[in-house]
Amino acid sequence: MTRDRIPRLGAVVGLLAVLATGCASETDAYCGDLAERRDELTELAASPDVDALQETRDVLGGLRDSAPADIEDEWSTLVFAYETLVEAFDTAGTSPGEYDPENPPEGVTEGEARRIEGAAAELGSRRVLAAADGLEQHARDVCDVDLGLGSGRG
Repeated sequence: MTRDRIPRLGAVVGLLAVLATGCASETDAYCGDLAERRDELTELAASPDVDALQETRDVLGGLRDSAPADIEDEWSTLVFAYETLVEAFDTAGTSPGEYDPENPPEGVTEGEARRIEGAAAELGSRRVLAAADGLEQHARDVCDVDLGLGSGRG
């Protein structure tokens, strides 16, 4: 190795060390967010409160924003599914607590009912459940946090 390559190699090694530290601190911050929000997600999942769906979407959106790049797609899939369902209820002027698919509330059109039911079905789709399973596995493996997001399939 020539002498002029040694300083460049040192600079590359130094840059890699800085990048690795940045990734570790990003992951540490994300893991802290997961641990901090875990109980809130559990409470929201069990809540009969009509605003729980919107609050869940907001919490998941915040976690997506702090997530490392390697699980960004999974978070986007999950959050988008929640956003679509929240928007469907908002457009129909109803809430999960008021909505009965067998007897939709007065004023909810057939199209709005189909949109709600389609968004609810998407939230339970294989694609979204696979994303949730991946997020749950990552949370357990990397952060030692059990979020309760997974479908229990794997």
